Amino acid sequence: MQNLDVLKTEAAWSSLGGKIYVPHSEEEYRRLVTLLDSFIDEVGEDESHPLASLMEIVGVLIEKYEEENVPPLDNSRGDATTSTNYAHVAGRARRFFVTVSAEIDALNAKINVYADRMDKITKRDDPEEFEAIMSASANDLEVVAQRIEALLPDYARDVELTADGFDQTLASLDLSTTAGQRELEAMRHEAQKLAETAREIKPKVTALRRVFEMIGDANHDPRLTNAAQRFVVLADGLLSAYEELETLALKVSFSANQN
Repeated sequence: MQNLDVLKTEAAWSSLGGKIYVPHSEEEYRRLVTLLDSFIDEVGEDESHPLASLMEIVGVLIEKYEEENVPPLDNSRGDATTSTNYAHVAGRARRFFVTVSAEIDALNAKINVYADRMDKITKRDDPEEFEAIMSASANDLEVVAQRIEALLPDYARDVELTADGFDQTLASLDLSTTAGQRELEAMRHEAQKLAETAREIKPKVTALRRVFEMIGDANHDPRLTNAAQRFVVLADGLLSAYEELETLALKVSFSANQN
């Protein structure tokens, strides 16, 4: 006999099975990407949102399909490859910033907790607690910085591939056909999503950079100071990355409108 948990899962899954699945075709993949975009619009970076874990699952399913089925953009392969793949790498670039935003939100929450603890003590009166706060906060900064730094090279490559894909796709379009017009509209839509991602997340990085700059200048502890300075450098890199994304989005939108 099925237990109660299995029965509940079966009942819930009956309404989700047609929307959440392991994609085995380009059509199924595109439907999942559309679903993920809807989740991103609804959930954003709110990790407490009821749909946050489901959004993460859909993202994993999409990444798995891309790893196994989506060839990298390559100028030597011609327009046939880039025409179908520019949206894939553009989506990866957008998801990079969603990941960074979630990391920053989690880090910011920890910083607020540490700040509350620091307000209640002094180094002279409670040296053990002071040491614990300095050590933990410095470690948290280092860990997050390492995770984001590890993602940056792939992001930079995705932006480059997206730009190449847009250029080659635009050059290959026959705008006298319905298919060409639809592809052009898809490009406009993708450019809009790229621009929105940059606009929504950039202020968060800017604000956190100011916090780390102040922490570094305060020089409470060498470890925390070094970690804060490292994060300021990382934030500058992220801001440059956002500017690249905005520039690409504007370029694509302008080029599409010109056609």
